[in-house]
Amino acid sequence: MKVFILEDEVSCDPIIEWIECRFDVVHAKNIEDATYYLEYEGENIQCNKFIFDASVPAATVTHIGGKEETFNGALNGIDYMISCIQRLVLDKPGNKIAVLTAFDLQVKKYPIPEIMREKIEIISKNDNDLVKLLQNFLESN
Repeated sequence: MKVFILEDEVSCDPIIEWIECRFDVVHAKNIEDATYYLEYEGENIQCNKFIFDASVPAATVTHIGGKEETFNGALNGIDYMISCIQRLVLDKPGNKIAVLTAFDLQVKKYPIPEIMREKIEIISKNDNDLVKLLQNFLESN
């Protein structure tokens, strides 16, 4: 199994390293790198699990085909995730998607399209059982 992670916080490095010890990981620290991996290298990386940080540095990216898209909101990691799901069909059978966030209350209220919301797991960085939550997500079918 291969895991894609978009996470920019240095404080999460130990968690990323923990995941890397157990799974094959592609780790992007910004939206530009995430776009490169998911769009331009997507066929090569073949990920099954996707973890998106809810809030990452703002970015403008150019998608395959030349369309530009800007992500600069407070929860731009979620906006990017929604865009990825719509363009890259990350929600195909067998793939799992999670939002890793310190702002779980705001994320739960965020206008994620209903058809996507039921397929996305929200994992709080502030939860005392964070490792267990991540492990359950990563080991789920």
